[in-house]
Amino acid sequence: MTFTIVFDLDELIVNMQLGKSPETELQRAKTLLGEQCMEQLTLVAMGCTYLVYPGFYEVFRWLHHQCHAIYFFSSGLEKRNIELVSSLMNRSFGNESDIIMENIKIFSRHHCLDLRNVEDDDQYQPFSLFGNYKKVLRNVVVPDEKIQYTLLIEDDPTYMMKGEEENMILLPSGIAYVPANQNDKSTLLSLHKSYLLCGILDCIFSKALTKRITLTKASAQVHTNSENGKITLDALREIRNNAAYYERGLSILRSFNPDLQFFGKMK
Repeated sequence: MTFTIVFDLDELIVNMQLGKSPETELQRAKTLLGEQCMEQLTLVAMGCTYLVYPGFYEVFRWLHHQCHAIYFFSSGLEKRNIELVSSLMNRSFGNESDIIMENIKIFSRHHCLDLRNVEDDDQYQPFSLFGNYKKVLRNVVVPDEKIQYTLLIEDDPTYMMKGEEENMILLPSGIAYVPANQNDKSTLLSLHKSYLLCGILDCIFSKALTKRITLTKASAQVHTNSENGKITLDALREIRNNAAYYERGLSILRSFNPDLQFFGKMK
């Protein structure tokens, strides 16, 4: 069965918040991850430098290997998004990237539901989460019949559309790319978010296929650890603290890149 996995870009796959001292930030990243690793994880799009979080190239290869559709939905401008995604796919697939790009769909700011001038917007806001823009999946990204087999990978829950709570996987996000000190747990979790994602997705895929249930139903069961559990904001956030998913994801992704590892205190 083919599933559709929709990725955000900024602060999820890439980070460009290099602060007031970009050279210091880059050097700290090189010290923690290694010079060669950072060379591969540094991209330039529209004249801006982006740092890719470790493991995402391998996540894309893993999903493609399983024949799942890879889409992107970023509130950034379309021209930037296309250039950035093209660079990501080139790093991930090399000479095959042009063929891969033919099947990738990219959604940008103008595809978002703009609520800035909508007075009665409660009907669009899940979990009382206010957001000016919503990344609507149904009949924008996928047709109605595919909505239950589509997941949106995000770091910002305010982009969630009411009624599509079960479609979201919420990953940790940090302002910094790497932690300034080893006690910065949130930044460490964010640095390893691709491992977490792979572990969660593998569990969801397995549950959906073995139980013959929809992808969104399987996701709800994995997040709540319950057969009849319903997605809550707490459930979406709490799963990031389960070490087993990071370990499971890293194990899978190392089959695509044996050099992947835990960094800093995550070891």
